[in-house]
Amino acid sequence: MMAGFYIERIIAGSDTKEDAIVTFTKGMNLIQGRSETGKTSVLKSIAFAFGADIKPFDANTGYSNITMIVMSDEYGRIVVNRKLGKNQIDVNCESNQIENGLYDIKYKTDETKQKHPVINELWLKLIGVYDLHMICKNGDFRK
Repeated sequence: MMAGFYIERIIAGSDTKEDAIVTFTKGMNLIQGRSETGKTSVLKSIAFAFGADIKPFDANTGYSNITMIVMSDEYGRIVVNRKLGKNQIDVNCESNQIENGLYDIKYKTDETKQKHPVINELWLKLIGVYDLHMICKNGDFRK
């Protein structure tokens, strides 16, 4: 079986208004629409759920978190939730092969302070990369 996953749904959540939901299907999906209708916010929301630093929209929109549901043939449904302004992502998976709980979006410079797994490890596992791979940033081989 080939490893992989697809995004099933992206949700901008709010305590004060109705959630904004975009549903995808397996395969290619096309986002189209007039200017200022939210296409860029959808893409930024996906990037934010993957661990990007950029916020998908201003807090004054009323939305406070992004939930992304991904489907994996190997691990089933995986729900990731990230609140605006937070550097951690909550992961919930049907499979016991994926660790549930909080994931950091970045590695700590001091490895002894790394209390949670890093979200990149989850995404790599979903595409079949099981060993941890680090890219050296300097001549001292620091991450």
